[in-house]
Amino acid sequence: MASLYHQTYILTKKNIRIIALRHSSSTVFRAFLLPVAFAWFLAYAKNLFIPVSQFGFGDPAPIRNLADSVDKKLLFVDNNLGPIVTDVIDRIAKPVRDAGRAEVVVLRDNDELFQACRPNLAGQSNCFGAVVFNEFPSDGQGKWNYTIRADAALLFGAVRSDNHDNPAQRVIMPLQLAVDNAINNSTVIPNEFLYTSLSEEERKDRIRTRYMGALISVLAVAFSISMVGVSYHLTGMLATERQIGLSQLINSMGGRQWARLLSHHIAFSLVYLPGWIMISLAFAFAVFQKTNPGIVVIFHILTGLAFSSLSLLGGSFFRKSQLSGITIVIGSLLLAIVAQVVSKLSTGATAILGVLFTPMSYVYFMILVARFERENIGTNLLERAPTSTHALPGIAFFAFIILQIIIYPILATFVESWLYGTASPNRTIGTTSEENAIEIENFTRKYPPSWWSRRTKETVIAVNDLSINVRKGCIVSLLGANGSGKSTTNNAISGLDTISSGEIRISGVKTDLGVCPQNNVVWDDLSVLEHLRVWQYLKVGYLDTEEIDGIVKSCDLVQKKDALAKTLSGGQKRKLQLAIMFIGGSKIGIVDEASSGLDPLSRRKLWDIILSERNKRTILLTTHYLEEADFLSDYIVILSKGQLKCAGSSAELKARYGGGYRVHCFDDGAPPIIDGIPGKQLYDQTVYRADDTVGAGAVIKALNKLDMKDFHINGPTIEDVFLKVAEETAAARVSVAGTQEKQSKVELYTGKRVGMIPQAWIMFQKRLVILRHSLFPMIAAVLIPILAAGITLRFLKGFEVASCNPSAAMSNFENVNISSLDIDVDIIFGPPEAVGLPAAFKLQEVFGGFSEGPIGGSDGFDVLELLNSTHVVNSYDSFINYIKDNYKDVIPGGFWLADGAPTVGFVGNDGGLYNALLALNILDNLRDNATIITTYTNFDVSFGPGTGDSLQFITYFALGMSVFPAFFVLYPTLERLRNVRALHYSNGVRAGSLWIAYTLFDFMFILVISVVVTVVLVASTSVWWNIGHLFAILMLYGLAAVLFAYIVSLLAKSQLAAFAMVSGYNAVLFLLYMIGYMSVLTYSPIEDQNRNILIVHFTLAIISPVPSFVRGLFASLNLFQINCRDDAFVPPQDMIAYGGPILYLVLQIITYFSIMVWWESGAYRLDTRRILTKTKDTERDATETDQEVFEELKRVDSSTADGLRVLHVSKSFGKVQAVEDVSFGVKPGEIFALLGPNGAGKSTTISMIRGVLRPDSGDIFVQGLKMHSKDKPEARSHLGVCPQFDACDQMTTREHLRFYANIRGVENVDHNVQVVLDAVGLTEFSERMAWKLSGGNRRKLSLAIALMGNPSVMLLDEPSSSMDSASQRLLWNILRSIAPGRSLLLTSHSMLEVDALANRAGIISRKMLAVGTTDYLREKHGNHYHIHIVLKSSPNTPDEEMESVKSWILNNFQGAEVEDKSFHGQTKFKVPSTMTFGGEESPVDGGISRTDSQEEKVKAQQRNETINTLFQLLEGNKEKLGIDFYSISRTSMDEVFLNIVGNANVVEEGYQLEQEGSRKKPVSKWRRRKAKKTDGA
Repeated sequence: MASLYHQTYILTKKNIRIIALRHSSSTVFRAFLLPVAFAWFLAYAKNLFIPVSQFGFGDPAPIRNLADSVDKKLLFVDNNLGPIVTDVIDRIAKPVRDAGRAEVVVLRDNDELFQACRPNLAGQSNCFGAVVFNEFPSDGQGKWNYTIRADAALLFGAVRSDNHDNPAQRVIMPLQLAVDNAINNSTVIPNEFLYTSLSEEERKDRIRTRYMGALISVLAVAFSISMVGVSYHLTGMLATERQIGLSQLINSMGGRQWARLLSHHIAFSLVYLPGWIMISLAFAFAVFQKTNPGIVVIFHILTGLAFSSLSLLGGSFFRKSQLSGITIVIGSLLLAIVAQVVSKLSTGATAILGVLFTPMSYVYFMILVARFERENIGTNLLERAPTSTHALPGIAFFAFIILQIIIYPILATFVESWLYGTASPNRTIGTTSEENAIEIENFTRKYPPSWWSRRTKETVIAVNDLSINVRKGCIVSLLGANGSGKSTTNNAISGLDTISSGEIRISGVKTDLGVCPQNNVVWDDLSVLEHLRVWQYLKVGYLDTEEIDGIVKSCDLVQKKDALAKTLSGGQKRKLQLAIMFIGGSKIGIVDEASSGLDPLSRRKLWDIILSERNKRTILLTTHYLEEADFLSDYIVILSKGQLKCAGSSAELKARYGGGYRVHCFDDGAPPIIDGIPGKQLYDQTVYRADDTVGAGAVIKALNKLDMKDFHINGPTIEDVFLKVAEETAAARVSVAGTQEKQSKVELYTGKRVGMIPQAWIMFQKRLVILRHSLFPMIAAVLIPILAAGITLRFLKGFEVASCNPSAAMSNFENVNISSLDIDVDIIFGPPEAVGLPAAFKLQEVFGGFSEGPIGGSDGFDVLELLNSTHVVNSYDSFINYIKDNYKDVIPGGFWLADGAPTVGFVGNDGGLYNALLALNILDNLRDNATIITTYTNFDVSFGPGTGDSLQFITYFALGMSVFPAFFVLYPTLERLRNVRALHYSNGVRAGSLWIAYTLFDFMFILVISVVVTVVLVASTSVWWNIGHLFAILMLYGLAAVLFAYIVSLLAKSQLAAFAMVSGYNAVLFLLYMIGYMSVLTYSPIEDQNRNILIVHFTLAIISPVPSFVRGLFASLNLFQINCRDDAFVPPQDMIAYGGPILYLVLQIITYFSIMVWWESGAYRLDTRRILTKTKDTERDATETDQEVFEELKRVDSSTADGLRVLHVSKSFGKVQAVEDVSFGVKPGEIFALLGPNGAGKSTTISMIRGVLRPDSGDIFVQGLKMHSKDKPEARSHLGVCPQFDACDQMTTREHLRFYANIRGVENVDHNVQVVLDAVGLTEFSERMAWKLSGGNRRKLSLAIALMGNPSVMLLDEPSSSMDSASQRLLWNILRSIAPGRSLLLTSHSMLEVDALANRAGIISRKMLAVGTTDYLREKHGNHYHIHIVLKSSPNTPDEEMESVKSWILNNFQGAEVEDKSFHGQTKFKVPSTMTFGGEESPVDGGISRTDSQEEKVKAQQRNETINTLFQLLEGNKEKLGIDFYSISRTSMDEVFLNIVGNANVVEEGYQLEQEGSRKKPVSKWRRRKAKKTDGA
C-alpha cells in the first residue's frame, strides 16, 4: 500500500494536471489575471476621479490674450446698464470678433444664459464663458462689479504646475484681464504663475492617506474579494468529486482521506500562489507604502493558504457540487462585510471572530495596517494600531491565520467522516480460509429513520443475516430486484457503506480491492493512461508501465489510451472503469452493473474483458441482465428482500429451481403423453415439460422415433430460477408452457383530434394544476415588482410635478467671492514702495465690496488686520523665494508690482480657479485707479431638483422589474429539460396551442403586477404624467419580457442558468441603457443630445424590452423634460414620449411569439436535402440487401394494412449518414423490435416516426397517414409514445393521465384513466407526485401516458431501461396485455426482453441488416446449442480432470467450441444445432439437389438428431465424467445480434474498423477443434 506521501504526491499531480493544464486558460484567468487585475485596480482606485496633476512651482508667463484663448461662444450680459457698459463690452469684444474664432453674443438678462449656454451633466457647454455686469461707477461714485461665468467642469480640471494650460490660466484670467483692462483703458499684460500648497509627494501622500480612511470604513471587504477565488474553485472541485463518487472510490480502493484533502490544498495553493504574491505586491507597493512589503506579502500568502483550508472545511459539508463554491464565496464575503461593519469591537470579540473566520481575520488585519498608514507610519506587528478600538497587535492575526491553516483541514476530516464516513470495525482484512477471497458472515445492514421522521417511519432492513463465501479466482453474480440488498452488500464489501452487524472479511491488503461502480466515476479531463497511472501510484506507490500496457490492451483501450475520458463513449468509459478496478494488482473486483445502459455489442466487449480475468482475480458483480449473470458467472447468489434465497452455479440453479425443460413440437400427431410426461396442447404446438435432463432426453428420443420433424427444446434459464425464488416477481410468474397466462383486455375509449383553441385551454388548465404544486416562483414573481415599487417610491418624496419650463430643469450655483471662501488670507507684496496705507485702504475697499457688512465692521476687513496678513519683500528673487519657502501659507497668492510687467502668483490647488480670480482682482485693483469687484459663478446645470432621487427610484425599481421575468422561465425550462414538452408534441400538442396557453396563463400574473404596481404608484404620489400610458407599458413590458424568457428557455442547460440568463441579461441591458443615456447627457455636445439619446434608446430597444420600459418611466416623470418640445408637452402617444416604447413592445411581443412557435414547431424550416434527394428504387435495393430485408421492403411497399410503415427513409447530419434507406412495417397485434448498437440510427428513426425530425428522403405512414405532411397532427393522434426518458411533470400520476387523456380528445376521461392505472399497476400511486415515483413506476407512467388515447400505433423506446429484473417482467406482462390490435415498435438493449416480447425483429446499423422472427434470426444467424457442465468435484476439481472433460467434448462433438478459461469444476461449450456425427452424410440427402422445403426438412432432422445425441451422450457419460449438473440452451438473441453486426463489419461506437485481416468477432474466446470419429457418435 502506498504511503501518505506517495498518495498525496500523485493526487496533487493529478489535480494540477486537471486545473492547470487541461483548463489552463480559464485557470490562468480565474487564479491569476482576474484577481491580480482586481488587486491592481484597488491599488489604483485611490487615483480614480482625481485628474492627473503635477504639483509644484510654475514659471511666470504673460497672461494669455483673450482673442487667442476664445475657442467657443463668448457672451456678455449688460443688464441694460447703459452705454458705459456697452462701450466696455465693445472694447473687449472687438479683438475677439476680429480674430473670427468664436461668436460674441450680448444678452440683456442673466436668465437668458441658461438657454444660450446650456451645459451637459458634466458641466460642459458650447460657451467659452460669460461676463455679467452687475454695477458700474455713476458720476464717479461706486465700483465696477461684474461676475464671470463659465463651465462647472473647469472646477475639476487637472492642476499642473509644469504648463499654463490650467482652466484658470486658459479661461478665467484671460477673460478677467480683458475686462479689467477695458475698464481701466490699460494695455498692461501681467505675468502669472501657478504654485501649489502641497508638493507632489505630499499630494500623493494625501491621496493615499485619504484612501486609508475609505479602506477602514468600507474598502477592506473589496480587498478580500481578490483572495476568495480559491474558495469557489477548490470547493467546487471537492464537492464535484464527492457527487460523482470519486472521493468514495479513492477511499474504497486504499486511498487515504488525508491524502485526498491535502492534495487539493497543495494543488490549488500552488496554482493560486503566483496570484497571491502579485496581489500582495500590488498592495504593498501601491497602497501600504510605509509598511514593510514582507509583512504584506507573507500575510497574503498565509491568508491564501487559510482560504484553501477554509475551502476544505466548507466543501466537506456539500454532497453535491451545485452552488457549493458560490455558497462558500458568498459566506466568506458576508463574514468580511460583518467584519467591516462591526470593526469597532472590543479586543476579546475581535480575537474570537478573527480566530474563527479567515475572512474576518483578513479584514481586521487590513484595517489595522490602514490605521498605521493613515498616520503615515509603517505597520508595527507588535503594537496596537493607532485609533483602534481593540488592542490586538498585527502578530495576533498572523497567529490566527496560521492556526486556521492547520485546524480547518482537521475539522474537514471530522466533518467528512461524520457526514459520509463508512468505516466499520466489522470490516476486516484477512479471511479464515486461504481459498476464500471474501467471507460474509451474518451481515446485516439497517437504515434507521432520520431524527425528525423517527416517529413516522420505521427502520429499513436492507440486508438481513447474510452469509456467503466467495472463492478466489471465480466470478460471482449477485442477483435481485431493486431493494433486495445486492448493492448494499457490494457497498459494504467495498467500504462504501457501514455494517450494522455481522462481519465481512477480505483477503490480502486493502489495495487488493478494486471497485467498478454502477456509474462512470472518472475524471473527465484525464486520459485513459493518466487514469491508470494515478490509480496505480495511489495503490502501490510506483509506476509499472508493463502492467499499465497490459491492462490497456486487455481492456480494449489501445486506440483510446491517449483520449480524455470525456470523449469516450459509454462502453469505453465502462472499460476504463474496469481497467481502474484491475490496476495496481487488484485481486478482488467489485463490479456494480457493469454493462447497464450499453448496447449488446459494447456489453459483449465488457463480458470478454471480465472473462479474460477469470482465475486471475475474484470478481463479484451485480447486474439486472440475467443473461449476463448466466454467461459470466461461476457462482450465482440470488437475494430477495434482503435475504439469501439460493446460491450455486448456473447449471445447478437451473437444475434445482429452473422448472425443467420444455420441448415444443410443431408437428401434427404429437402424442399427448411421452414416458409419463404429459403434453399441453396449444393451438399450433404441443409442449412437454420435463423436470430434468433425463426426462428431456427421453422426450426427444421418443419424438425422433415417432419421426417428428419440427420440434425444439427450451432449457431452464436463470430467468426461470429468478422468477421462482424472488418474492418480488410473484406477479410475473409464467405458466407451465412458458407463455404468459391470458391477460384481460384493456378496453379504452379512442381519442380524437382536438382543435387548436380547445387544446390551448387544456394546456392552460394544466398550468393551473401545476400552480397548485409549485406556488413559490409565481408568488416571488408577483411580489418582487410590487415590493420594488413600494420601497423605491420614497425617493420621489418632494419631487415636483412634471413641467416643460426650462427653469424647472436647472440647478443654480451660488456666487463665489472672498467672503464665501473659508480661507485665511496671507499675501506677499513687493516692492516696498508699492505697499503702504493707500494700498491697504484700496484692498480694504476691494474686500469690503465682497462683504455684506460695513467696512471695518465685524464682518468687514480691518486695515491693521489686513496689514498683519501681508508680507513685503524688496526684490523679485525674494518674492519668488518667499513663496517657494512658504507655499503652504501664501493664500490666495502674491504680487510683484514693479514697473513694467507686474507679476501675480496664485495657489492652483484647493480652489485654484477662485484663487486665480481673487489674486488677479487684487493685482488689477492695486495697479489701476478703478475699484473693481470680480466674482465667479458656474453656468447653471440641466439637473433639476430631485433628479438624483428620481434616478435612484428608476434604478432600483427597474432592477426589480428586470428580475421578475426570470421566474417565468423556470417552468418552461424544466419542462423542456425533462422532455415533457417533447412528449406533449408527440401526443399531438401544437406548438401554437402550447405557447398561447402559457402566454395567457403568465399574462394573468403580469396583469396583476401591472394593476397593483400602478395603484401603488398613483396612491403614493401625484407626480406622474399620463399614468394610464405607463400602465400600458408595464403590461406590455411584462408580456414581452416573459416571451423573451420563453426563448431563453429553449436554449438554457439548466433552470439556474435560464434564471441567471434572463435576469442577468435584463439587468445588463438596463445598466447599458442607463450608462448610454447618462453618457449622452454627460458628454454629448448639447446641440446633439436629443438626437443621440434617441439613437441610444431606439437601438438598445431593438434587442430587449427593458429600454422601452425605462423610457416609459422617464416619460412618466418627464425626467430631463423628454416629453417637451418647444417648452410645451407633446401628446402622450408621441414617439418621443410613450408612443415609441409602446410600438416597440408590441412589435417585440409579435416577434418573440412568432420565433417561439416557428422554432418549436419546426414545420417551416427549409430542408434542401429533402428537395434534392430522390427515393431509392426497389430494384436497386434488391441487389444490395439480404433477401429477408428485400422481402420486408416488398411487403411494406405493397401492404397498407400495417399500422406503421417506414419506407426508404434516410437522414444525415452534415456529412454523417445516420439512417440510410430503411424500410419496415409493423402489423396490427405485432411487437416489432428495432435493434442496433449505439449510434446505429435507432433514436434518429424513432424521432422521425414521432415527427420530431424530418427525413431527408422517404416516407413514414401511421395508419395510412403521412407523418411529414399536412396530416401530421392527425397521424400523431394515432401514435402513442413511451420515450426512453421519464418525462415527469410537476403533477400527480392521475393528473398526468387526465391531462394526456384530455389532450388526446378522449370522450370518457375518468374511464380511460382508471383502466390504465389498473392495467399498469399504478392505482395505489395515483395521487403521488410523479417525480417521487420509483424508477420502475415512472416507466409504467410513461407507458400509461402512451396508452391514454387508445393509440393504434405505439413506440416503446427502451421501456424497461433502469428497471430491475422483477420490474422488467411485470412490465412485459403489461405490454403483452396491450399488444392485441396495436402495432408496437420496441427498441431495447436487452435481448432477453426482445426474446420475451417481440414477434419480429429488425437489426439496424445505419441501414437494415436483418429482419424476421426471433426464431428465424436465431436459426439463420446463431444456430447453436450451449452446454454448461458442473462436475461433482467442483470447485476443488484438479486440472487433469478438467482437461479430460474438455478432451472428451472435443472428441465427441464435431465443431464444438470450448471456453478457454473456466472456473474449477465447470466448463461451457457450444455445438452447431445442425452438425453431423461420425462424418456420415444424412440419409435424407441422398446426393440429390434439394428444394427450399426439402432443405428445411433436412435442417430440422439434423437439429433433432443433434439435440437427441447431446442428451444421450451427456446422460450416458454423466457418471464416467463425474458430471453433477448440466444444462442445454439454445442460442441467445445476444449472440444472434453480435453475429449479424459482426458479419456487417459494425464495430463498437467510438472505434475505427480494423483491417479485415485483423478484425475479431465480438465473442468470447473459444477453443475449436475438429471432432474425432468415435464409436459413440
